[in-house]
Amino acid sequence: MKKYSGREKDRLLLAAALGLDFDIYLIDEALPGVEPQHAELYQLLLKEKLGRRRVIVASSHVSSLARYCQGAAILHGGTLSGFMPLDTAAQCFQGLIRANTERT
Repeated sequence: MKKYSGREKDRLLLAAALGLDFDIYLIDEALPGVEPQHAELYQLLLKEKLGRRRVIVASSHVSSLARYCQGAAILHGGTLSGFMPLDTAAQCFQGLIRANTERT
């Protein structure tokens, strides 16, 4: 592993995660280290696997969340909101971003 580049390590870890069954999958943002020509295959494999399991996705991109989730909660200032429909969470998140931008 010491000789692998960061990208090679990411791909190996992703392949291992897809090859093993977990009760809960944790996903942070988009798929790491996936070349565009392989992204669709990884998305299909992951979606099939997640159909039988739970998933927690950390992302600020609604399009990433929409692939995996129907609802969302927002972590802001150390407080986690209650779960809400994804479109409602997206609107709330955008409101927080606007409010934060206006303060700076």
